[in-house]
Amino acid sequence: FSTEIYIPPGSTLSGNQHQPFVWTGARDQLVITASTDRDGEPLDAKKAVSIVAGVSKKELLFPIAGRSFVPVAASFHTPHRWAAVEEFAYDILTLADKGSTYRGKGTKLSDYAAFGKPVRAVASGKVVAARDGTPDNAAMLKRLGETDEAYLARLQESQMALLARGMDAVLGNHVVIDHGNGEFSIYAHLKEDSVRVKAGDMLKAGSTIGALGSSGNSTEPHLHFQMCDGPDISTCRTIPANFTSYRLPLELAVRAIQSGDIVEAD
Repeated sequence: FSTEIYIPPGSTLSGNQHQPFVWTGARDQLVITASTDRDGEPLDAKKAVSIVAGVSKKELLFPIAGRSFVPVAASFHTPHRWAAVEEFAYDILTLADKGSTYRGKGTKLSDYAAFGKPVRAVASGKVVAARDGTPDNAAMLKRLGETDEAYLARLQESQMALLARGMDAVLGNHVVIDHGNGEFSIYAHLKEDSVRVKAGDMLKAGSTIGALGSSGNSTEPHLHFQMCDGPDISTCRTIPANFTSYRLPLELAVRAIQSGDIVEAD
């Protein structure tokens, strides 16, 4: 198929290609043709961009054992898809009573069902980065009586302050593991003083690396997980995760994990 889009001077264009249902024929490249003029003379340029499809070569355990809730996955419309450095990332937490993520009032980190759950290495590999000692960010929890608008404004201010301090501040306590073949797993927002590994450690799949927390840019206790083609989350490109041995108890058949799924893993 083809389409035409007018781009005003000084503007940029960002595009995503989705294949949600049916596609026939090759899908190995996207051809972009640009036309403009200079001093009345037409100028044309054409560029073919390769389309990379597939999942991680490494088969992966789900990073949290037991039953989890995945509010954000590698689905089309999620808060992660806007940036190449996290477009196939997952946010993972746990549901408590009546479908909520917390018990009580939700004003303390300990109210949240996911807080402190063990986080495990998704595959064997070598730890290339491990950070601990960042306090869990209770200040980013929603306050009692706070409107959604006021909360969003406060979050944006806090997030901008974290970004100004660099990606370590955004990730909070985190671990990065090299699995070979140019594939790295990244685990962020871990609980303060829970990280059990250090750079250089060799791990087996399933090894506990820390506990789920709420450090860094975290609105409530959860694990941010992603596979990447490099160890630096600020420059890497994400890779769709090849999870195996998980169940979707609300589905009749196995499929890729999507936003909103309940996931069970041994």
